Amino acid sequence: KTPYGIERLQSATSLLFIERSLVDNLVPNRDVGAQLSGDFHQGAFGYQAAVLNGVVDGGSGDADVNDGVDVALRLFGQPFRNTTIEPLRDFGVGVAGTWGKEQGTYKSPQLPTFKTSSRNTYFKYSADDPATAAGTTVANGTRWRVSPQAYWYYGPFGSLVEYGTSSQELLKASATPVSGTTRNDAWQVRASWVLTGEKAGYKGVTPENNFNPSTGGWGAWELAARYADLDVDNDTFTKGFADITKSASEIRSVTAGLNWYLNKNVLWALNYERSTFDRGAKTGDRDPENVFLTRVQLVF
Repeated sequence: KTPYGIERLQSATSLLFIERSLVDNLVPNRDVGAQLSGDFHQGAFGYQAAVLNGVVDGGSGDADVNDGVDVALRLFGQPFRNTTIEPLRDFGVGVAGTWGKEQGTYKSPQLPTFKTSSRNTYFKYSADDPATAAGTTVANGTRWRVSPQAYWYYGPFGSLVEYGTSSQELLKASATPVSGTTRNDAWQVRASWVLTGEKAGYKGVTPENNFNPSTGGWGAWELAARYADLDVDNDTFTKGFADITKSASEIRSVTAGLNWYLNKNVLWALNYERSTFDRGAKTGDRDPENVFLTRVQLVF
């Protein structure tokens, strides 16, 4: 995984919600490259530095489509980890960034699409006719990303905040080609509470009493809430890189979750999420999306 997003770097088996937040649309996932990492002060501070092929926002890749590379750096610390200040021992804060150049083609634009938690696409760049290049937007130069991030866990309480911004130089083919740089921004804030009193943590919850009705054990129960937002640069639409009657300029999502940890190997989760949009339809705003998600997770 590219050393960048705090939620993307979290193990899939330890996620608080069934799907990652809107910020994940701007976060690189898996890539091929070389990484140097380490920690100091008894694990209180750590770093990761990598040189990678480079993938689009939200993407993964094991092939290189050009000879450019991405450089990624992440610094993260838990400054009170080894102190006697118990309420702040599980407080962590950091920042990550990537920089590189991306050159797409009209058959492979090297640009992302943005999706909701139900995996519906609500934003994509113009690609009228990739075969002839007419009206197709492609990546065309420098791409950089920055993400400040933090979490805090204390007893049954947990919280996490994350911000991500992604800038990319673009080119759209037409009778008069259009070029420009756009920057998209996203953020999330989330909180949780373990109703049965177990300790919350970045690596999930371990029940004190496994589910076993014969002995009165009911596992661990957790409530969670999240708010997230993703805002697409207005220049994306005014310069014609995307069509505002087909792609939304902003999305806001509110998520509520209930997690039942039957034991350390079995989790049942239920989420409800409501998303609202600015524009994205011929008549104005795209219709709101309401979705229920449920999952049974087995870990072994």
